[in-house]
Amino acid sequence: MARRTHRGRSSRSHVAADLELLPLMNIFIVLIPMLLLSAVFVEVRAIEMAAPRVSDSAQAEPRRTLDLAIGVADAGWVVQGDGITEVRVARPADGSLVPLIDALRQITSQHPEEKSVRIVSEPGTRYEELVSLMDAARAAGLPDASLMGGR
Repeated sequence: MARRTHRGRSSRSHVAADLELLPLMNIFIVLIPMLLLSAVFVEVRAIEMAAPRVSDSAQAEPRRTLDLAIGVADAGWVVQGDGITEVRVARPADGSLVPLIDALRQITSQHPEEKSVRIVSEPGTRYEELVSLMDAARAAGLPDASLMGGR
């Protein structure tokens, strides 16, 4: 049997074809606007805070402030200030801040001119608790909250 040799030809056949990108582009034209319309845009909010007040003896301010502070403890919160008795508020099991808000409202009703409070936190205090304490202070009528690290 004679052997056939084909030089220059391979056993594969080449097909001339163009890649059709138009259907893929149509999908992207529809898909991208649909994804953008269905996306949820998160509104970024900033929590306004004030720096802790530095008591300056040369400052001629006749009004005396309470220097109100909320201390974060394991069992609850400690509300302290100049001229008021220290109030210890136990942390409820359900995580509610209502007892703290009530204690702060009682202080602000006796001292309506007071608008600032310091939140003194421990190094292990969670961010969510700090934000909740700032919200509780605002609910009690103390809009100027400042943060301070303890220990």
